Amino acid sequence: MLWLWRRSFVKKIDNEGLCLWSGRTIPWEKVQSLGARKANGERAGEVLRLEVEFEGGRALVAPDWLENGAEVAAALRSKLRRSRPRDTAMRVHYVQKLR
Repeated sequence: MLWLWRRSFVKKIDNEGLCLWSGRTIPWEKVQSLGARKANGERAGEVLRLEVEFEGGRALVAPDWLENGAEVAAALRSKLRRSRPRDTAMRVHYVQKLR
């Protein structure tokens, strides 16, 4: 079961889009929204998980699980901003996780 869940995680980010562990590639223009779950308390404001919603599903990025998690999160946000036409809005939402 854990293996199936892992397949929805982002493996690579490049100029074409996102590549998931399943091997599926999601072009930037198919991405519809970005959700961020942030910590509170001692780690307030720190991003715990990013959820990328696209046509046909969702992909996850868990910055805590990566050596360069903050860089990956910043690169993802930057690529999303640059890939969208200026007059196209993207839904972005932040949720704080209660501990």
